[in-house]
Amino acid sequence: MLKVVCFIGITKNDSMLTGVLIRLNIEIVQHTRDIKVLEKIIEYLGCGNIHRRGDRDTAAIHVSKLSAILDIMIPFFDRYPLQGSKKVNYQDFCRVVFMLRDRAHLTKEGCEVIAQIKSGMNKQRVYEVPEDSDTLNVVRGSDMFRKRLYLYDASTLELIKTFSMQRDLLSELSVSPKTITKYQDTGLVFRGKYIITTKPTTNGATEG
Repeated sequence: MLKVVCFIGITKNDSMLTGVLIRLNIEIVQHTRDIKVLEKIIEYLGCGNIHRRGDRDTAAIHVSKLSAILDIMIPFFDRYPLQGSKKVNYQDFCRVVFMLRDRAHLTKEGCEVIAQIKSGMNKQRVYEVPEDSDTLNVVRGSDMFRKRLYLYDASTLELIKTFSMQRDLLSELSVSPKTITKYQDTGLVFRGKYIITTKPTTNGATEG
């Protein structure tokens, strides 16, 4: 079975207006004895390079060019979906891919959102425990379980979407945690059209 790893790199870079450089990489990993399989995959996809992984017995296809990820890798995994935790990490990775496509990473606020998404991926991921569960399983990661967040249309007070974790709302709106804290449960209208609350109903709003 092939192993797929999605990587988001954030490094300090003073030449960037935001002060950081965002890098993306998808790896398709296989044992070196099956390196021919990786070569066939590259032939099929038409992108990527094979790198041996140090002193390990594995090699990986690396795809880091944004256009290749958007035009080749994402359609490929749409056709052949990942399963389990790899699928969830891949979905987070895609959020960041689309943020780079839309140039959201060129703002400090956008970089904060990307950092928030990255902090919840792979080994740092926190899995939500159902509200009716009597037992909380021990999970890895520094984030604590949060209340659900509700996004309402400010003009109609109709529910737009429910978010089980804060980082999903951050990604949806491309905002920082500080901004969410400023607006949630205050009744203030965000961006002229949204109300953010931890309660399932909203009785009114004021322009902020």
